[in-house]
This record gives sequence, structure tokens and C-alpha cells, in this order.
Amino acid sequence: MANDELPPGSAALPVMLVIGGLGLFLFGLSYLASNVESMAGATLNRLLRLAGRSPFSALASGVLVATLVQSGAAISLMTGSFMDAGLLGFREALMLALGSMLGATVTVQLASAGILSIGVPLIGVGFFVSLLPRRTARHLGGAIVGLGLVFLGLRTLVAAVAPAAGSNLFRDLLQAASGAPLILAVAGAVFAALVHSSNAPAALAIGLLAAGALTPAAAIALIAGAGVGTPLVVWLESGGRGVEARRVAATHVALKAVVACIVAVASGWLAAGVWPLQPDSARFAANVHTVFSLLVALVALPFLRPLATLARRAIPDPVERGPRPKYLSEGVQDPRLVLVLAHREVARISDHVLTMLAAATAALGRDGQAADRARYEEEVVDILVHQVVVYVARRNPPAEPAVVQALTRIASALESMGDLIKRLLRQEEKLTALGLDFSPQGRDELHRAAQSVLERATRVFNLFAVSDVAGCLEAASGNEVSVVLSESRAAHLLRLGRMEPGAELTSAVHLDSVTILEQVNGELSIIARTAPQALAALDEAQPAL
Repeated sequence: MANDELPPGSAALPVMLVIGGLGLFLFGLSYLASNVESMAGATLNRLLRLAGRSPFSALASGVLVATLVQSGAAISLMTGSFMDAGLLGFREALMLALGSMLGATVTVQLASAGILSIGVPLIGVGFFVSLLPRRTARHLGGAIVGLGLVFLGLRTLVAAVAPAAGSNLFRDLLQAASGAPLILAVAGAVFAALVHSSNAPAALAIGLLAAGALTPAAAIALIAGAGVGTPLVVWLESGGRGVEARRVAATHVALKAVVACIVAVASGWLAAGVWPLQPDSARFAANVHTVFSLLVALVALPFLRPLATLARRAIPDPVERGPRPKYLSEGVQDPRLVLVLAHREVARISDHVLTMLAAATAALGRDGQAADRARYEEEVVDILVHQVVVYVARRNPPAEPAVVQALTRIASALESMGDLIKRLLRQEEKLTALGLDFSPQGRDELHRAAQSVLERATRVFNLFAVSDVAGCLEAASGNEVSVVLSESRAAHLLRLGRMEPGAELTSAVHLDSVTILEQVNGELSIIARTAPQALAALDEAQPAL
């Protein structure tokens, strides 16, 4: 690629022109990405969701989406959100991140194809397209303008590098660095991390190679190091995410760093073998940039399971300090994803309530330790319900008020069930304090009544967890359980009328227990009736994720 001459009078400011060209290049990438996301954000998110099928589909999804968006860092950060939501496993998330970095090299490939001169015409065409009234046309025009700015910035950068590199000090520094490839790799990583783009060092390498200020071997080391910079930024920003997202980010950095060191050390041999095949500076730098990302992805593919094991050992699960939500990620900003995470956490809370109800049922069957298990679970339910409500309220997704209210109503019903089950356990304590016990027949009736409520709760909670709207509607009536509870009440009153031994002394406790089970069953009906409202709205929101 031939260098363009600098405008007259600009030779005194070559460094500023390099900075200006680099700024245009980076701004163009950002403007291109933002407009593509605005134009086809839902489609891109659906493509990313395909990553969960297998590591190969994750790699392909990352390459495809990053090719359109040209922001590997943005896709890698989104990968963390998908992991927090439980949509991706370690292997798929790692390959998605590696694929996104590979796809993001396409811009440098285009820029190296000898078409930099079309940057200004692209800006003009994109501007006029953006004036069209349709929203899609506006964003399409913006994307074209962004691509034109990328080409214009790189053209300015390449033209300005030659005079900027002409000083003796600059040449001495480059020559010294050329003999220390690992230092060049570190410099490339730091530069890429500072500007949040590995494309920037690759663009600079094109200019330095074209100016003869950088050897092919030094360019390989610089570009390989740059491949570490962007994952490094993602890793530094993953501190607030879940442990799985941090493991993927750390593994990504480690992989890139190891391969970059090997490539940098072998850069002299690699340049001697490859440069004669591709002596054009722009194509050479662009190909090194792409092949490096491809090489890391290919190296990782056969070792995904061992990498996952190593990541778990290096970053173990955090020690639990009291009940904590599992799915509520503070790093998630998308309102629709907030609702999906809240649904998963509410479903998890229902598991704790189910454990409580099972323990209370066992206590009615004379399991002395069941009460302690249920009391602990009740504290967990109270804490988690509060955290879900606060999490949703602080983000307050305005587009889905119905699903927000439905989810919080279900969470409140679960908390109410926890309180009722705790009251049910206190009935047993009353008997113990009075030195009394239910009759064998009465205890058996209560146990069967509690078992019927437990079976219905299991069904309703499972239907809610798997988003079965039709099943929830069918389960809303609960007539069978109501019949069992009514029969239990009637049977006790019949024994009381017959003045059977012990029936009168335990009557109040027995009837209170039945009443509490009826109230628990009523809360189940509320959940079953409310769930379809939340699930229907969530079903509409999820395809856009």
C-alpha cells in the first residue's frame, strides 16, 4: 500500500497527525459499532444466543456478530452477562469471546486491501443516507460514515507515520525494541488496553511497516501483544460479575498471553518464513492480526474441558456468607435481561419454600429434626425475596410494568408461604409445651393433608420454573387439594363430636394447622394465577436477548 504525502506545512506536526489519524480510526470503529447495534441489535442478540448450542456454534456466533459490530471487547463483556444469566457455559462463553476477537479483525483486513482512498466518499454517502426519514436508514448511514472514518483515519495515520518516525530518537527506540520482542509484545498489550482496541496497534504497525520504521519480526511481536490488551480490559472489568464470568475472562487473558509470548519469541523465524510470501506491509500486518486470533481459538478448542478445570481451581467458588442471590447480576443493564434473571431467582426461592414445606410435612410425620431445617430456610426466603424486589425496583424496567408486578407478587406470595409454614411448625411446639400429642389418626390426617399441599406446590413451582403458561393455568384451581383439606377438617370435627380420647384437648391446634394449610394452598393458587402474566411477557422479551 503506497503512502500518501502529508499536506504542505504539516511536517512540523507529524506526531499530532498520527494521534489524529488514530483518533479518527478509533472513533470510526465506535461509531460503526453503535449504529450497527442500533440498527440490528435484536438480531445480533439472537445470534449470540445461538452460542449456547456448542463451542463451535459459539465460535461462529462470535465471529459473525463481531464482524458486523467490529467490537470484540463489547461482545466479550456481553458474554459475561449471558453467563451471569445462565445462558452460556464456560466452554461456550470462552469460544464466543475468542470468536469475537477474531471477527473484530475484519476492519483491519478491509483497510489493508488498498481501498483507503474511498474513506471520504463513504463518509459523504453515509451522511446523505442518514438523512432519510426511516430509522433503519439513519443507522445504516451512520454505519457507513463510521466505516469511512476508519479508512480515513488509517490513511492519515499511515501518511503521518513516516515523518514522525524520521527522528533519530524514535528510530533508535524502535531498533532497540526490535531486539527485544517480549518488550514489544508488552508495549502492544498496554497500548491496546489503553485504547480498548487491538485494532489500533495493528493499524499503527501498518504505518510503521510502510514507513520502514518497523521490521516484520517486530510487527509480529507488537501485534501479538496487542491481542492480549483487549481481553485484559475485559478481565479487569469483570470484578463485579459472577465467578464463571471471571473465570472465562481470566482464561481468555492467560491463553492470549501464553500464545503471544511464544509468537513474540519466535517472531524472527516467523517473519523470515512469512514476509517473503506477503511483502506488502498492510496485508502482512492485517494477516498477522487475524491469524493470531485464529491460532488462539484453534489452540483452545481441544483443551476446553481441562481449561475449565484449571479455571475452577485458580478461581474457586466464593465462600458463602449468608444467603445470597445466584442469578441477580449487578453488571446487567438490559431491562429485559433483568426480568429474566429475576424470574430465575424467584424460581430458586420457590425451591427453598418447597424445602420448608417438605420439612414441615416431615415434622407432622414425627421427624424431630425437620423443624430446624425449615426455620433456616424461612430466613433464606425472607432475605432473597427482599433482594429480588430491590433488584427489580432499582432497575425498574418501564417497558414491562405487568411482568414486574407479577414477579414481585409471586415473590411476596412465596415469602407469605414461608411465614405460614413457620406458623405450622409452631403448632407442634404448642403441643409439646402442653405435654400433648395428636392422636395417631389425627396426625395421619394432617400428614396426608400436608402431603397433598406439598405435591401441588411441587407441580406449581416446576411449571413456573420451566415457563409453562398452560400448565400454570390448569394448576390454578387446586380443587383436589381443597377437597382433601375440607375432608381433614370434617374428620376431626366428627371425632370431636364422638368425644374420642385426646380430640378435645388437641382440637384447637389441629384446626389451626388445617387453616394454615388452607392458607398455604391459597397462596399457591395466587402464584399459579399470577405466573401466566409474568411468563407470557417474559416469553416475548427473551427472543430479543
